[in-house]
Amino acid sequence: MTFNLSRAALLGVAFALTCPAHAQGPRATERGASVSKTNMENGKLAGEDRKFMETVARDNLTAAQAGKLAQSRSSNERVRKLGQMMEDDHDKANKDLQKIAESRSVTLPGHPDGSQEKLLRKLHGKSGAEFDQLFVQEAVKDHKKAQKLFEKTQKDAQDPDVKAFAERSLPAITAHLDMARSISSGGSANARAGN
Repeated sequence: MTFNLSRAALLGVAFALTCPAHAQGPRATERGASVSKTNMENGKLAGEDRKFMETVARDNLTAAQAGKLAQSRSSNERVRKLGQMMEDDHDKANKDLQKIAESRSVTLPGHPDGSQEKLLRKLHGKSGAEFDQLFVQEAVKDHKKAQKLFEKTQKDAQDPDVKAFAERSLPAITAHLDMARSISSGGSANARAGN
């Protein structure tokens, strides 16, 4: 009999422990949704918005540094002009992004990632026509990728400031892409040197 009571007591405890967990399932989901909403109200970001900001911070740092290199290493006036635009616009965008990050308690990366550092070293090792060709090729590739990312973010971002940042930044990205394509479509970048 003692065995049966112990067994019954154990079953009762097990039942009591599992029932509230099952009963809380939908409430736990509701709490999760309200926690997410509370995070937004408290200035915390959804994962995708945070990832976007971190990616863009690195990309802006890379583009600004590449633009600065273009101004000193290019033999092409149009490439130097694109470099100046990139340095100015991407520096400005990073300052804007930093304000949003601070208001959301997000620490943005302070340097490009490994592959971006490798590209900057590669650009630094070139000059003249070789630099122009690589710089323009990378500017087209990177700005095409950025354009897609910013278009998606302006539609899908949960944070209104992140969404507004994407909308504000997209025209400059498109202008850089158009200019890089224009330089590229004129043949090799070095063919337009001095223009």
